[in-house]
Amino acid sequence: MSEKTGFNRRDFLKIVGATTGMAATGCAQDVPEKLIPYVVQPDEVIPGVATWYAATCDQCPTGCGTLVRTREGRAVKVEGNRAHPVNRGGLCSLGQSSLQTLYDPDRVREPLKRKVNEAFKPVTWDAAIGDVAKAIKASDAAGKKTLIITGSVSGSTRTLLDGFSSKLKNAVTLRHELFESEALDAAAKRVFGQDVRPHYHFDKADLVVGFGADYLETFGSPVEYTKDFSKRRVPDSHGSISEVYHFEPRLSLTASNADTFYKIAPESEAAIIRTLLAKTLAKAAAPNGSRAAAERAVVGLNVTSALKGTGVSEAQLDVLAEKLIKHAGKSLIIAGGASLRGDSGADAAAYALLLNAVLGSIGNTVSLRSHGAETQTLTAFLHDRKDHKNDDVGVVLVAGTNPVFSLPASSAFEKLATSVGLLVSLTTNLDETSQLANVVLPASTSFEAWNDGESAPGVFTINQPSMQPLYKSQGLGDTLIALAANSSLDLKITEATSFEAFIKEQWSKRTGSAGFEGRWLQYVQGGGDWSKAVAAGVAWSISSTLASTFSSSSKKEEGDALRLLAFPTVRFGDGSAANRPWLQEIPDPMTTAVWGSWVEIHPKRLAKLGMKQGDVLQVHTEGGAIEAPVYESKFIHEDVVAVPIGLGHESLGRYADGVGVNPLSVMPVAADGSTAFMAPVTRLAKSLVNEELVTTQGHDSQMKRGIYRSVGLAELQKSANGHHAEDHGHKVDTNGADKHGSDGHGDDHGDGHGGGHHDPLALGPREEPKQMYKQMEHSQYKWGMSIDLASCTGCSACVTACYAENNVPVVGKEFCAQGREMSWIRLERYFDGPETKPVEGFVPMMCQHCNNAPCEPVCPVYATYHSDEGLNTMVYNRCVGTRYCGNNCSYKVRRFNWFDYSWPEPLNWQLNPDVTERTTGVMEKCTFCIQRIREGQNTAKNEGREVAEGEIQPACASSCPADAITFGNMNDTHSKVFADSKSARGYKVLDFELNTQPAVTYLAEVVHEGSAKK
Repeated sequence: MSEKTGFNRRDFLKIVGATTGMAATGCAQDVPEKLIPYVVQPDEVIPGVATWYAATCDQCPTGCGTLVRTREGRAVKVEGNRAHPVNRGGLCSLGQSSLQTLYDPDRVREPLKRKVNEAFKPVTWDAAIGDVAKAIKASDAAGKKTLIITGSVSGSTRTLLDGFSSKLKNAVTLRHELFESEALDAAAKRVFGQDVRPHYHFDKADLVVGFGADYLETFGSPVEYTKDFSKRRVPDSHGSISEVYHFEPRLSLTASNADTFYKIAPESEAAIIRTLLAKTLAKAAAPNGSRAAAERAVVGLNVTSALKGTGVSEAQLDVLAEKLIKHAGKSLIIAGGASLRGDSGADAAAYALLLNAVLGSIGNTVSLRSHGAETQTLTAFLHDRKDHKNDDVGVVLVAGTNPVFSLPASSAFEKLATSVGLLVSLTTNLDETSQLANVVLPASTSFEAWNDGESAPGVFTINQPSMQPLYKSQGLGDTLIALAANSSLDLKITEATSFEAFIKEQWSKRTGSAGFEGRWLQYVQGGGDWSKAVAAGVAWSISSTLASTFSSSSKKEEGDALRLLAFPTVRFGDGSAANRPWLQEIPDPMTTAVWGSWVEIHPKRLAKLGMKQGDVLQVHTEGGAIEAPVYESKFIHEDVVAVPIGLGHESLGRYADGVGVNPLSVMPVAADGSTAFMAPVTRLAKSLVNEELVTTQGHDSQMKRGIYRSVGLAELQKSANGHHAEDHGHKVDTNGADKHGSDGHGDDHGDGHGGGHHDPLALGPREEPKQMYKQMEHSQYKWGMSIDLASCTGCSACVTACYAENNVPVVGKEFCAQGREMSWIRLERYFDGPETKPVEGFVPMMCQHCNNAPCEPVCPVYATYHSDEGLNTMVYNRCVGTRYCGNNCSYKVRRFNWFDYSWPEPLNWQLNPDVTERTTGVMEKCTFCIQRIREGQNTAKNEGREVAEGEIQPACASSCPADAITFGNMNDTHSKVFADSKSARGYKVLDFELNTQPAVTYLAEVVHEGSAKK
C-alpha cells in the first residue's frame, strides 16, 4: 500500500488553507490557490485543537446523526451524534468508514467525457453541464424520456428533484436502493389499506420473533434497532430481559443473538407465520377488526401439510404461540430481509403484520409511519416495460447508485444504459455503471456538500460540509440547480444559486420566516431540528380487501430444491463501500473471513460433493455461475448455499476490483421486478481454481476457559428475591448473577473446587490475592473499562472505530493469512452452544491493561511499563522489536509491525495527528485511546476540576450502537465502571489462573435457562 499519486501535501494545504469549514457552493469551482499563513490563522481554528461539525450519515437511507472531527480543516474521524433521536450516538461500521470515501485514492477528480469507443477525457464543469443540458432539451423536444435515477432521497433534494422533473415534459424520476422495502410496503398496503411502513420498538418488547429480518445488520434502522434491542437484553429493575426467537435458513449475526434459532427451509417463512397466526387466534384479543381478517387469511390451512419440510414442528409453534398470547401487546413479530425477497416475501410480511395486529402489538411495539406516495423504483419501471424498445428514452442520469452492479445480469438496465443517446453518471468512483457512461460528473461526499433530509417523522436533519472539496466535485443538489440554470434549459426552478441557499429557503418555509436566521444557526450547529418529532404512529384498521390478496399457496417446493441465497453483511451493505480497506480487513462477525467472498454450505451437502473447507466451489444458476472458497457450516440449511453481497466488483477501485464474487449477477428478477436474493441452483461443481479463504480466528471453541460466560435468568430472579443461588454458598446481588454463572456448574468446575473464590469460573468480585510485592498505587486516576456481554451484538463498529482513531494499518490478504493483522481490538465468537443457540456470545478483546502485566517484566528496554494511572503504556521509540512482550501476553492482543505500512495519498490524510504512526520493528496495542484521555485531562485541569464521569470516551465506547462498553476512573467509587467491577455478573478473563489483574471487567450475559451454557 505504498502507491503514490500526484496529489501531495502542498495541494492539500491549498485546499484547506483558505477556510476550514464551509464547502464551495453553486457550480463546482477550481480548488483555491491562495494560501493563508497560520501566523494569521482563522479565528475558529486553534492548531492542535479539534473542531467538530454536526452532520448526517448518508451510507443508508436511515440518516443517522453524526459529528465530524476536523483538525486544521481536515476531517479525521466520524462519530455518532448523541443528541440525535434515531441513533443516539451509535454509528455502524459503514458510517465509521465513510471517511475512506472522502480520501479514496480512486475518486473521480474532475468531469470526464468520451465519445463512442474512446477513452474518457477531462472537461470543465461548464462544458459538461452544457452538454448534458443540451441533450436533455433535445430529448424532451423529441418526446423522449429523461430518466433521473437516484438512491433514496428526501428533504430539499426530493423537492428540487420533483421541481426539476416537473419542468420537463417527459422526465421520470426513479429510485434504486438494493435493500428496498418494497415487499414490506406492499404487505402494509394490503393489510392496512394505506401507504404506511412499520417501525419496530424493540425496547418495548418482551418477546421478539424474527423471520429473516437482519434488524441488527442492514434491515430498517439497524443502529436504532441495535440500541433498543440491547437495552432489553440487560436485566431491568424487575430482573427481566426480552426473549428472542429467530427463523432463518442460515445463522446470521441477528440469528446468533437470539435465545432460540430455528434453521428453516428456504421459502418456508410464509407457511410458518401463517400457522403461527392460526394458533394464536383462539386466545388473542385481536383489536380493530383483525380477528375476522385473520380468520379469513387462515381459511383452508392444513397445519401438517404447511409445516412439512420447513424444519419446524407443530409442537414448537404451539409453545411459541402460548408465549405470544402470554405477552400480547408486548410481543413483536418482524419479517423481512434477504430470505424474504422472493415471490412469497410479501405474503410472509403480510402474515407477520396481521399477527402483530391480532396480538395488539400495533401501537405498542410496532408503529405505522406514513410515507406517502414513493417515487417509482427502477426495477418496477424496467419490469413494466420489459417488452418495450428503448428508443423512447433519450437521456439517463444516474446519481449515487450503481444499478449495473446491483441488478442481475438478466435485468434490462444494462441494455437500456448502452442504447440511450446520453448516459450521465454523478459518482465518486468509476464504478460499473460509470464505465458505461458518456459523461461522468464527480460527486462530492457528505463531508464536502450541503444536504438535508427527514430521518424519521418530524426528525429533520442537516448535513453541513466539514471541509473544502478535495477535487472539482459537487453534490446532486448543486448539479440540478446548475442544469436548470443553464441557458439550454432555463427551467427557473428556484431563485437560489446554490443548494445551500435552496435548503435554507426550504427550511424557512417549513419553520417560518420570523426569527429564522437565529434558528438556522442553531439547526446547523446541532445537526437538524427534531423538536417536533412524531413518536406515535398513524391510526390504523384492517383493510376490507385483505383476504383476496393472499396467494393460494405459501409453502416451499417439495424435493431437493437447492437454493443460492445472497445475503447482506454489516461490512459492505449494497457493495458501494467495498473500496474501503478498513472494511475489507475487518473480519466478518460470523465467519471471521477477510478480503474475499465465500460459499457457506452444510457439511452433508459438502460431503456429497467430495469437497472440504477451503476448496473452491462453482455455483450455477440459470443466470450464470460464480465461484468462491467453501466455508463449511452446520448452521445453514442443507438445501441452501449462501454467498455474501457487496464484493465482486469489476470497477470501483484498487481495494475492491477482483476481490470476491457478486452473487447478485446470477440472481433472477422477482415477480414484482425487484432483485431476488434467492435462486434455484442448477449445478454445484468443484473448481479448478485455487483460492485461499482467509479467516482470522484460529479456533471456534473456547475450550472451557471461561472467556465468554453467561448466567441463567432464573438465578438472577432468585437473587432479587433474596434466595441463594442453588446450593453453592455464594451470595448474589440484584445487579448481577450467581457468581458461578452458568459456567460454574457441572464439568466446568475443573478440579472440583466447590465454590467461593476457589472456583476459577465464578462470577462476581473476588478477594484480593496475596502479593509478593507492594502493588503500585494510583493516586488520582486508575482507568478501567467494562464490557457488558448482554448488550454486545458483535456488529464490529468498535473495530472500525479503533482503526479510524488510532491509525491502525491495513496489511492486506496475504499478511492476514499469516496472522499478521494489526487490529487492536478483535471480536471473538465461539460455536460452543447447542443447535438452537450455536453462538453463545461475542467477546470484544483488546489489551486488558493488566495491573500485573506479563508483558512488562520481559521487555529488555522498558518500552512497555505500568503508568501511575493504571495504563499498560507503550513507548514506541524505545521498542527494539524483540517481541518478548507479545510472546508473554496471555491475551494475544499485541501487534508487531513487520513492515512499514503506508497509505496511498490522499488516504494518508485520514490519519489522526494525535496518534503516532508506527514503523517497522515496533510493537503496538490498545492504549485506551490515550490521546483522548490526555485531552480530557487537560480540559479538566484548565477548568480546575477532575475529569467528570463519562467525559472521556475511547473510540470503541463512543461508537458502540449497543452501549456495551463503559470507560472511566476506577478510583471514583460513584462511577459506572467501578460499579460494574463489583457486579456479581463481573469477571476478568484468565485472571484467576494468571493473577494478571486486568483493568477490563466483563459482565456475563444473562440468558434464559434453555440458552445458558452448561
